[in-house]
Amino acid sequence: MSRADRSPRLNLLLEIARWGATGGLAGAAGALALSGGGASPGAAAAWAGGGAALAGFAAGLRASSASRQLKRALIWLGRGQEAPALAALRALAGGGVTPRSQRDQAALALGLHALEHGRYAEAESWLARPQGGVVAAFALSARGLLCALDGRAAEALAFSDSARAAGGPAVQGELDTVRLLLVWQAEGPSQATELGERLLTAESGALFRGILAAALRQVGQPARAAEVLDPATAALLDRSGWTDRWPPLRTDLEGGKAPQ
Repeated sequence: MSRADRSPRLNLLLEIARWGATGGLAGAAGALALSGGGASPGAAAAWAGGGAALAGFAAGLRASSASRQLKRALIWLGRGQEAPALAALRALAGGGVTPRSQRDQAALALGLHALEHGRYAEAESWLARPQGGVVAAFALSARGLLCALDGRAAEALAFSDSARAAGGPAVQGELDTVRLLLVWQAEGPSQATELGERLLTAESGALFRGILAAALRQVGQPARAAEVLDPATAALLDRSGWTDRWPPLRTDLEGGKAPQ
């Protein structure tokens, strides 16, 4: 299933689940490596090595457990079981003993969920938490999107630059979405259509396709817009909080104008 076939909410959340699955394995591998180092000679060295091994083993167990909890929460979220999913994600994001990787992933998931549902202040709070790696890159790109939806171009570009530095190609699709929205705001739907058609791939996400389809509708190409954005994904965008900040995303606003 391509990203274009997924709901907007799951485009990134499925990626988080993948990271969570590998995070537990990484923690276990780290524990095994530390355990191997515990066989050093001498009583003091052996004690220190054994302590490191136990600490590594405990860290590996925590990472594995947290990864399973994260994946389970995301499955619940994908099935629409939001109450248990959000409770589990908040526990992971705020847990003092939760490994940093899973904590960051849970915070990203909560931020994206809040963003989709129009809770922008909450989204900004969660998205500011991830501190490193690809998870932080996705959070930065989402913050850039939030700024772009608000018309804060300079901030959107700054977040995009930081996301690119942290995540590189992994976040290119999200950065293309921010770029497309900024071009529309600065130069209009005609220029956004030209850019969007150049950037469009089979892996382009739902929001990118929604913006491009909206631009196509505004320049009088509704048939092409229907090719870019399938009805099911269009209906999801219509119900999302994103349309509150960027009304032309709504498929029932064929002639709507972007806010000035």
